[in-house]
Amino acid sequence: MEIIYSLNSYSIKKELYLALGNFDGVHLGHQAVIRRAIKQARSSGGAAGAMIFEPHPFTLLNPEKPFCLLTGMEERQALMAQLGLNYLFVEPFTKKTASMSPEEFIQDILLHRFKISGVSIGDDYTFGRGGLGGDELMRQYGERLGFSVSVTPMKKTAGMVISSSAIKKILADGAVEQAARLLNYFFHRRGQVVPGQGRGNKLLYPTANIIPASNLVWPGSGVYLTAIGGLERRVHFGLTNVGTKPTFDDGAFAVETHILDFDGDVYGREITIYFLMRLRDIQNFSSAARLREQIAEDISRGREMAASRFAHIEEFVEPVRFLRPPAD
Repeated sequence: MEIIYSLNSYSIKKELYLALGNFDGVHLGHQAVIRRAIKQARSSGGAAGAMIFEPHPFTLLNPEKPFCLLTGMEERQALMAQLGLNYLFVEPFTKKTASMSPEEFIQDILLHRFKISGVSIGDDYTFGRGGLGGDELMRQYGERLGFSVSVTPMKKTAGMVISSSAIKKILADGAVEQAARLLNYFFHRRGQVVPGQGRGNKLLYPTANIIPASNLVWPGSGVYLTAIGGLERRVHFGLTNVGTKPTFDDGAFAVETHILDFDGDVYGREITIYFLMRLRDIQNFSSAARLREQIAEDISRGREMAASRFAHIEEFVEPVRFLRPPAD
């Protein structure tokens, strides 16, 4: 997959079928929309692309409101490349873009700049100033201006619509296993290991600490069984604490991981944490000794779960891979 940041200097000679959306999370619903564009392109001998805006339109239109993404740009690119796209177009979202009418968006961006032969969208897709355009209007323009429009209904599971906002709520509850089913991959975060306060080495178990990116979603507070990538061996299991440390009266949000069967130096290294399952809530223990006992119990349970439920984890991580082939 080729990533293009400036289409003005690039010429695409084949018919272009473009998947439209921000695709934050590249979840099962997004995968279906993208694969429809790929299917259209292959049937016509054309090329398949996806277009995303950077920054996310919400951040420009609502600067006073907090907003976190499910996936950073690098994560999104890696996931979308797996689907078989030829191109990923990263378009700047500006005040000028936000002010375009639906017709201006289609004429100036889709037809003039991209010269599309067809688009693939979800039935919740909106475009143009204030989100005035939707799937029906896109169909009308397609019929009038000569490009095909494929609309994919929003996917549902257990009566729930699969959406980025729904997955964020699930993650806030710590339900990382459910999130993985909707994402079709293990939810993960990458970061550089930084020195902590040293309590792990002195009183408890050594941990690798990363600074949580403030613009990305993290699972709710709790202790998680995780898989750790970026070390000498392809993958290690670990226990990751997300949240505060009440036993030590530390109210700062932190992400710290005890990596099982690893005693190497990790400071300054980039590691990836794959969240597999939530083991328990964060608790306030009467002493560091009692906390150490609980961590020993967590490690024992984590090892058991790793051996029984996640024995084949290496098939799906490092790099991250889809848990099952995304359906058309």
